[in-house]
Amino acid sequence: MKAYITREIYKRYIDRYIGKEIIKVLVGQRRVGKSYLLFQAMDSIREQFSAPNIIYINLETNEFEKLNTSVSLYDYIKSKSKEEEKNENE
Repeated sequence: MKAYITREIYKRYIDRYIGKEIIKVLVGQRRVGKSYLLFQAMDSIREQFSAPNIIYINLETNEFEKLNTSVSLYDYIKSKSKEEEKNENE
């Protein structure tokens, strides 16, 4: 678990959508805390589900530089998804 200041207002708003089959998108300027809101959402998911399959992709690292098309991103997510488990893609 990462150390961060919990933004309760945003956390409550995001928590309402966890587990719902809709796409969640966080947008905003650089360096305003979007990644840390995602970390909080991942922690909430871990609290609600015993063993969630969270797929976290940080496109600012070299590890994921090959994910430069929608097809390569889709293939990567499919390869990390587990058929028998609920998958939370972030």
